[in-house]
Amino acid sequence: MKLRPDTRPAPPQVVARPTSRRRRGVAALLVVSVVLLFGYKTLNYASPHTVRFTSLRSAAVQAVEGVQSWIRNAAIFHTCEEGVKREVLGGYLCSAGRDTSRLGRI
Repeated sequence: MKLRPDTRPAPPQVVARPTSRRRRGVAALLVVSVVLLFGYKTLNYASPHTVRFTSLRSAAVQAVEGVQSWIRNAAIFHTCEEGVKREVLGGYLCSAGRDTSRLGRI
């Protein structure tokens, strides 16, 4: 028996193209979205009252109020020049000069 030579064309060479930055970003965003969705669903099953809108809003308001309180109480934002700082109960006040009004004399 005589063997014939293989006359089929060779399969094309597949060259692996490097993945683009955009494609990797989309894939990473998809993975993060799926993980967050499963985390949300798991938390919803374990503790449904924590993922309700009112609870999330309350937590956000509490965080914002905490930051505002820190800013109000941070010493770096509240300093007076020399000679205008007046000590009062619970802290101090900055005044433009000597107060000669009736209220200032009390």
